[in-house]
Amino acid sequence: MDTIFQNFQPLCFHDDKDSCLNFEGILTKMGIWTEGEFCWIHPSFASLSTILEEYYLTLNCQTFDAFINHCNVLYVKVNISNQSNRYQTIKMYLQQEIECQKQQDVVYYAPNEQAMIHHSADHAFLCNGKYKEKGIIQYSMRSRERDLSSHLWKDIPKGRLCFQPFSTGKVTSAFTLEGNLGPYETHTACYWLIKGQHSQNAHMLNQFLRKNTLEFRKEK
Repeated sequence: MDTIFQNFQPLCFHDDKDSCLNFEGILTKMGIWTEGEFCWIHPSFASLSTILEEYYLTLNCQTFDAFINHCNVLYVKVNISNQSNRYQTIKMYLQQEIECQKQQDVVYYAPNEQAMIHHSADHAFLCNGKYKEKGIIQYSMRSRERDLSSHLWKDIPKGRLCFQPFSTGKVTSAFTLEGNLGPYETHTACYWLIKGQHSQNAHMLNQFLRKNTLEFRKEK
């Protein structure tokens, strides 16, 4: 298992107006919060947001996919660079929803796994990440049928999510990865999405990805 990252290959996504990733039937949106400001980002291009320019932040995203332990896996690395001479608080915002959800689907935060789980009739989707060796900090979810807004922030200027650990039906989930970024520092936020028919395989793979610090190789 120590060579697991050799299985991952670079993955390209096409831009779309909603800045979504569609991987194996689950839609993911990514955003970044700093100093009370928020903007959406997309892994397939460098963000040109005026918010990032204002705070002298640069982003470099790399996406990889693999089939490991009978699971399809998406892995995203976001290198965040602070080009200013001041400390900044960074919150990566990750939002997920299954493309074709049904009323009997279940979504919950699993404390032991420190992960967000979407259970459909045929598959389990496990969503997780880390930033500066810390995992999920805030998490929430809500029904798409009752709320049509584009995000789950309770209070964007304060970077807060409304705590909600469990829901059923057609649900959008979100969580944050958080930490400080010193002057002229660069750190990497990692996000992974695991799709498996058997949740046990997804949980085992999640544990490995949480603990392993190996870098990806672009060739086998």
